[in-house]
Amino acid sequence: MIINLLNDIFLKITLTDFILYIWLPIFIILLLITIILIVRYIKKRKEIKNKLLYEKKLKEEANAKILSELQKILTEFDEFKNQRNYKDAIIRSYNMIKNIIIEIYKVKSEDYLTEKEMLNVYAKSIPSSYIPEVITRMYLIYEKVRFGEADVSENEINEFQNYLKELARRLHHATP
Repeated sequence: MIINLLNDIFLKITLTDFILYIWLPIFIILLLITIILIVRYIKKRKEIKNKLLYEKKLKEEANAKILSELQKILTEFDEFKNQRNYKDAIIRSYNMIKNIIIEIYKVKSEDYLTEKEMLNVYAKSIPSSYIPEVITRMYLIYEKVRFGEADVSENEINEFQNYLKELARRLHHATP
């Protein structure tokens, strides 16, 4: 009896009825789903693009800030050097460079570590082997000036300045 009923229903459906009542609604539903998915895709793509542009803008601002800080360090160093105030030139510029390194490479500065022990932390945190090496050389001059009673020679101040310039150049290119 059920089979007869189903046969009667299917035999009475014409091609026009099939297209109008079955195929067309299914097509419309699939079309709507496709449109919804395309709109979602476009929105997501726009969100990602905006996020990337925002991150790029932040990166450029950070680069500009670091570049200005590096330029400030070099300028201050030259001013102290011209005044023959070598001790302040070395101490201030070393501390400022150290702060920039901490900012660029996200080095966690531990309060209980000495400055010399922090050199090992820098070496582990910085992917380049050259930068920690230069910082160590700068530190040796810094240590002599900061903790020793000896004066800095003209040769040492020039050496420190050369390290400072090279480090500033490399840090500018190493910004995140």
